[in-house]
Amino acid sequence: MTSSTSVKGLIPHLHFSGEAAQAIAHYERALGAHTAALMRWRDLPGGGVEGDEAERVMHARLLVGPATLLVADRVTGSPSVPSNGTILLELDDADEMARRFEALATGGRVTMPIHDAFWGAKFGILEDPFGVTWMFHLGSMND
Repeated sequence: MTSSTSVKGLIPHLHFSGEAAQAIAHYERALGAHTAALMRWRDLPGGGVEGDEAERVMHARLLVGPATLLVADRVTGSPSVPSNGTILLELDDADEMARRFEALATGGRVTMPIHDAFWGAKFGILEDPFGVTWMFHLGSMND
């Protein structure tokens, strides 16, 4: 298999049902994310989204360190999307890893505490209060 030189990036895109604004605020607090762009459904050219759904997030781009995370809310008539899956967050400082893990888990649940994994890394898993599963990793990935 050859690699493609035309791929510019691979960006996770999380979909919510009205909780995107709360998730963004949580990610800003817990991960130090910065909201670089945010549009609400009321900003959609031509309208079409009314009532409370018009205030939902249509598109948000968060910067988490050098990484990008996209966030949006579904509204009535939005295409169905599968589960948000899992996001792996790589860190290079154990103390920061522990702080971010604890902060992101607030209101959610830890499914695997940070521990020394058999492959020589520190690793932990949590589900945030919005149902998104995050894996925290510090160390070698052993390709």
